[in-house]
Order: sequence, then C-alpha cells, then structure tokens
Amino acid sequence: MVAHGISLAIKPGGQQDITLIKAVARAFRWRRMLESGRCSTIDEIIAAEKINDSYASQLLRLT
Repeated sequence: MVAHGISLAIKPGGQQDITLIKAVARAFRWRRMLESGRCSTIDEIIAAEKINDSYASQLLRLT
C-alpha cells in the first residue's frame, strides 16, 4: 500500500480509478472553499454546486 491512500485510486491491473480521483479532488476543492471563506457553510456549497446534502457530506468526509 502506498502512503496517503494513493493506492486506493489504482484499480487491479494498474488502471487509475478516475471517478475516485475526481471525487477526492472535488472534496478538497469544497474544503478550500470553506477554509477560505468563499462559502461559509456546507449549505452554500450545496446550493452553488446544485447537489444534495448527503452527497456533499459523503465527499467532504474524504478530506
């Protein structure tokens, strides 16, 4: 296993899991939005991204 969960994004056979990589990138972008003050709550992210709250919560846990 590679440090920091990088191996989790590699499928058997050495292929990258693009869906997982995109989800993690999105989650970190949302976290930066909260930390920078661009969005002050998760509800603001939900409204801006037009997503449901359970999806946002699941992705933010990846960070």
